[in-house]
Amino acid sequence: MLFIFHGLVSLTCFPLYVIGGILLCKRGEAYMGNLYMLFGALFGGMMGLVYIAYFFDGIFGWGLEYAFLGIPTLLAAIVFSPSLILYRFAPSFEFATWVIVTFWLFISGVESFAGGYSLFVINKWCALISGLCVSYLCAHELLRLAGSSGLPMGKPLFHLPKLPAEGEVKDLT
Repeated sequence: MLFIFHGLVSLTCFPLYVIGGILLCKRGEAYMGNLYMLFGALFGGMMGLVYIAYFFDGIFGWGLEYAFLGIPTLLAAIVFSPSLILYRFAPSFEFATWVIVTFWLFISGVESFAGGYSLFVINKWCALISGLCVSYLCAHELLRLAGSSGLPMGKPLFHLPKLPAEGEVKDLT
């Protein structure tokens, strides 16, 4: 019964992620918009369909392998890992959150391929910390959309390189 509930909730989130991604792209934040659509496709669409397939596997006895669930999770970790290079210039809390989420996705994918849930105790803690941190980020963004300055996020851990002064730039044409 848990599989059908999780699958339906995931499929319900899919259009919300896509709409959020489109709105972010229209607002000029193409990077975050694409990430929303990526997460919507992986977690809302693909994972939702996988969980529903597991539910029907329990009824009809198709013999689906649990390791199949690790494919979209590892794919998300692999796709999201290079984006951490860009996130290093974000506020420290946001950067730390996405590092934890990426690590959690990787651990979850490996755990699923190992054939069992709760194989690693660290996965449970990463899931809890990721959920709390992402909820904080969500509240921050909602406050920003409402016109507030948002919640405290900390200073960036890394700084963008300084651009040369206008007189220092040579015309290469």
